[in-house]
Amino acid sequence: MNSQIHQLFWILLLLITACNPDNLSSTQSNQNSSTMEGADLPTGIWQGKLKLTDTETLPFNFELNKKNQTYTVDIINGKERITVKEINVVGDSVIMQLPVFNSAIKVKFAEGRMLGKWHNYAKRADYEIPFSAMHGNDQRFEVPKAEKVMDVDGKWEVVFITDDNSGKTDAIGEFQQNKQQLTGTFLTPTGDFRYLEGSVFDNEMMLSCFDGSHAFLFKAKMNEGGSLHGEFWSGNHWHEKWIAYRNDSVNLPDPDTLTYLKEGYDKVDFSFSNLNGQNVSINTPKYKDKVVLVQILGSWCPNCMDETAFYADYYKKH
Repeated sequence: MNSQIHQLFWILLLLITACNPDNLSSTQSNQNSSTMEGADLPTGIWQGKLKLTDTETLPFNFELNKKNQTYTVDIINGKERITVKEINVVGDSVIMQLPVFNSAIKVKFAEGRMLGKWHNYAKRADYEIPFSAMHGNDQRFEVPKAEKVMDVDGKWEVVFITDDNSGKTDAIGEFQQNKQQLTGTFLTPTGDFRYLEGSVFDNEMMLSCFDGSHAFLFKAKMNEGGSLHGEFWSGNHWHEKWIAYRNDSVNLPDPDTLTYLKEGYDKVDFSFSNLNGQNVSINTPKYKDKVVLVQILGSWCPNCMDETAFYADYYKKH
């Protein structure tokens, strides 16, 4: 009899435990997590948006692909394609680890939409910008169709001006316009602003670029005199004004005025330790009577990356 009572007690205890709401929700949560892991994200074109300020949003497009249960993303900036291969989907969470630069997009996904943040750890551990995306939207800037729009195609003399008017930077704007579609870049004495893509509407123009490190947004209006007056945002940390005048013959300063040997030197000279603690010097015998290419660059600089890719390919061929 005592044995039967003892068995009945344990049966009742198991039933009570199984019916506990906390245990039930925990079980359901585990099931949801298990079934959502590896769940299909809609492939094809997406429109992404970075909210730079309370009033300004940087749009860009990306294409989501899936092959053999593996996702990849191609970020689109004009002719440029940046492929993202490190994508993790767990439940309703998606993490895109962007290539080369130390940054990531972390979002929650539901019904063809993503909502989260872009984290740029290379800039600052806490640097983040709100991010959202919508599936199936192939527009970059959502502007209405217009029969007549201003013409900005060609070469422009540009001056960027800091907000406090303490600094100015000369640049050249080179724009390619096809009706309302616009691509181009800004050339400066030390580089360019990469592949910009955007739109023209009425007397307004807008361009943007996102590559995982840089988030550039340009806007401008044309006045009655034909000059452009605009604003430039880099992420949520930098803002400048800019003015442009059409000038097909404008040129940048001679690059030889930017880089030169210090007084007292007649050639490049250096000596330092490499990663293995070995001394590296331009005067090492193995370099004697050979062409030596010295590249000075920043790992965060996309122009430097282009340069490195060119040199790497050239070295393989020659």
